[in-house]
Amino acid sequence: MNSHKEPKAMKQINLYETYRKVKQRINKSSGKIKKSAAEKATKAAKDILDRPTLKLVDKFRKIEQEWRLYAHGNSVSIADEFEKAIRSKNYIIEQNYSSHAAGWNPKTGYLYCFSTRDYPGFVKIGATTRLCIEKRAEEYRVRRKLSNIKIICAYQTENPSKKEAEIHECLREYKVYPLKIRKSNEWFKISQKRAKLLIQSKI
Repeated sequence: MNSHKEPKAMKQINLYETYRKVKQRINKSSGKIKKSAAEKATKAAKDILDRPTLKLVDKFRKIEQEWRLYAHGNSVSIADEFEKAIRSKNYIIEQNYSSHAAGWNPKTGYLYCFSTRDYPGFVKIGATTRLCIEKRAEEYRVRRKLSNIKIICAYQTENPSKKEAEIHECLREYKVYPLKIRKSNEWFKISQKRAKLLIQSKI
């Protein structure tokens, strides 16, 4: 009888959740020096999401060492988590953040869908309380440095952030993460027609 046991599979590490630990430490940083160190560390950690390499982990580690001098009680090295995942090539980058879960819950607003020729085949589905969707689209285009933004649809509705979260959960398997679209959030690889129909079903 063969009593040999298969080695237990290592749990896949979500790099985005590791990155969120860095973000959470910002809230514990007070004073100009602490905040400056926190901002540097956050940017360095975000760079790892966009391009997971050991070189960027080393850069983050140096900044983290400086930061930990000011972050009392935070003795665990987040850089170690990044390095372990990348060395083993056993990671995912899943951005499951929800503005609704974070407490944004306006009574009325808009559900909208954007597209851009910079990301063919993808759509952005979001919620806003801005009355001018065109202005919201232009602000997003400028901030993300996109060549254009096409408004697929925009519908006024109650509880827009709650409905946005429901749509995002429904489309979870189609969600795009930073490896595909830099600084991605709320982008999905689905057709414009499907996105529009799904939004209409929530109005």
